[in-house]
Amino acid sequence: GKKGLSGKFMVDYLIEEYFKVWEKDLIKAKYLLTQNEYYLEAILVLSCYIGALASLRYPQLNDNKSYKKTVLKYSGKKDIYEKIDLIFFYQWPKSDFKDVGSYKKLKNYDEIKSILVSEFGDEAVVKNDMRYVTQQDIIKRILAKPFKGLDRQNLESNLPLFSICEILYRYVRCHAVHNKSFPLVNSFFSTDGVVRYEDNHIITGEFLFQTVENILHKLEGECLKKGKWPYEL
Repeated sequence: GKKGLSGKFMVDYLIEEYFKVWEKDLIKAKYLLTQNEYYLEAILVLSCYIGALASLRYPQLNDNKSYKKTVLKYSGKKDIYEKIDLIFFYQWPKSDFKDVGSYKKLKNYDEIKSILVSEFGDEAVVKNDMRYVTQQDIIKRILAKPFKGLDRQNLESNLPLFSICEILYRYVRCHAVHNKSFPLVNSFFSTDGVVRYEDNHIITGEFLFQTVENILHKLEGECLKKGKWPYEL
C-alpha cells in the first residue's frame, strides 16, 4: 500500500489528483465540441480554461500577459501562435482594434502594408495561400525594401500584436467571452433549418482543445518534476 503519504510523495499524489479533475473537465469540453449546438459554448469553455490555468501559473501577472505567456510556453504550438495573420494586419484599420493605443505604436503602417501586399499578395490572395507568416519572414522582407523612417526596433516589438496568439486573446478570450461575439466562426442555416458553424480561422475548436490539453499536460509534468504547485513554479 501507500507508505505514509508524506513529503514529496504526498505532494505528487495531491498534484496528480488535482490535475485529474482538470482532465475530467476537459473531457466534458471535448464532448461539447462534438455537439453542433454547443460548439460556441465549447470554445468559450476552452478559452476560460486557458485563462484559469494561466492565472494559476502566473498569479502575479494580469490576464493579458499571463494568458499569452501560458499559451506560448505550454501549448506546444509556439511556432504557430507566433505567426502573423496577414488578414488581420491588412484589416486592422477597420477592425475593433483600430483605436487601441498599443496598435497605434506601430510606425509606418501604410508603408509596411504596401510591402507585404507586394510580397505576399492582397487580402483575396493571402486568404487562400500565405495567410499565416512567421515574424522573421516579414521582418526580413521589410528590411529588404527599406524606406525613409523605417524603425526596425519598433517593427519587431509591435509586430506580435498581429500574431495568432494575440488574436486568440483579443477575439476569443475577450470578444467571445465578454461580448458573445465569434468572428472566427461563421454561422449559417443548413438545408434542414439547423444553425451550423464553420471555422474561418486556424483557431478552430479542435485547435483550441489541443492547446488546452497540451497546457494541462505540460503544466502537470513540470509540477510533478519540481514537486510544486503551478503558482510555486
